[in-house]
Amino acid sequence: MQKSEYFYLKKNYSSGFGLVDSIVSISLLGIVLSYSIYFVTKRMDLLFSSNINRSINKEIKRDIDSLRSDMWAMGLDTTKKKYLIEQNSCIDISGKILGLPNWDINSTRPGLNSPAPPSGDDERIQYWWPDQEKGKIFKGRAVLIVRELVVKSFNKNNNLDQNISNINYRVKWNDNNLHWISIDLGAEAHSWCF
Repeated sequence: MQKSEYFYLKKNYSSGFGLVDSIVSISLLGIVLSYSIYFVTKRMDLLFSSNINRSINKEIKRDIDSLRSDMWAMGLDTTKKKYLIEQNSCIDISGKILGLPNWDINSTRPGLNSPAPPSGDDERIQYWWPDQEKGKIFKGRAVLIVRELVVKSFNKNNNLDQNISNINYRVKWNDNNLHWISIDLGAEAHSWCF
């Protein structure tokens, strides 16, 4: 009878987990959970930066399209349906760009959490904070887009014509201050300057 009780007790105890098995399985579960939380967080960061990059690209493309439309309308006489060309229209394009209807942006800082605008009151530097209407990612208006007009002159010689300009776009959000894109503009858009 003693032998049968011994085998019965040994059989019941050997089918369960021991203390070491429990510690190992809990440790492995903790490691798996930690890595899964880490990779989910990394994935969400990647999705956020992808969405914000796409939304910033769309916002800058909208701005470029509006400036392009204004430039094509520059010098157009709608009554005669042809372009009127002034004699010195190809000398300095920066004055014409600054006179475009969509160049001036009247934007005020929406809140203290928004990035600070550039200092100074130069009409060549325009900036705005895209709002939630442009994209859900812009909620809170934490992104600042800065547009700057730079006139290029050959070899820093101001006596030569200044018909090539450059528009630089910079983007600020969080601790990032990135040069996003540059566009060269010239009066040769209509092919009448030579």
